[in-house]
Amino acid sequence: MRRQLIPRRTRWYQARQDAKTPEEFTTSLTAGDTGTSDCALSPTPGQLFFGHTEPMVSIRSARPDDAHAVSVLIDEAFAPYIDRIGTEPAPMHTDYPALIDTGAVWVAEDEGQLVGTIVLTPGPDHLLLDNLAVPTLARGLGIGALLLDFAAEHGRALGVAELRLYTNAAMTENLAFYPRRGFVETHRSTIDGFDRVFFSKQL
Repeated sequence: MRRQLIPRRTRWYQARQDAKTPEEFTTSLTAGDTGTSDCALSPTPGQLFFGHTEPMVSIRSARPDDAHAVSVLIDEAFAPYIDRIGTEPAPMHTDYPALIDTGAVWVAEDEGQLVGTIVLTPGPDHLLLDNLAVPTLARGLGIGALLLDFAAEHGRALGVAELRLYTNAAMTENLAFYPRRGFVETHRSTIDGFDRVFFSKQL
């Protein structure tokens, strides 16, 4: 059965619909059940919710029974880029059950529904952000930024000083988004037929 990722009437979606100005939003985020990471993200105003003070979105290590939902989320998030790239983006071909078993996959969850996922792979002196995806209905709500903040905190908890990531050159939204979040472009390269842009952020 195909799992519905984001009901249109969840509290955060209704809050977005009902708010008349950005100032009406307030956010409460907790990075609960973070497994090996001792991170916790403080509430950040102006991104997701209003009218609630209790934690709503949690970031936790993905479980084996999340594999199907993660795959569906990835397919939905990356499908719009197929025409632009000329083929399915690499994340759509990842073996997520196997990747989840390595402990590299984390999910953002609201009321039992996945609203984002991030793949983090530790290196000897850095943390690689190998993938970040937010489904269409959850975009524009700050979830991507919150996942990036979580990645930075996770890297610090691991004792590394650098967060690295890459994105496809055709995903022009990302090329503007990551510099706004403190990342600096380091180089470009074609790998496995994909034109990739590499970024780095000091932690």
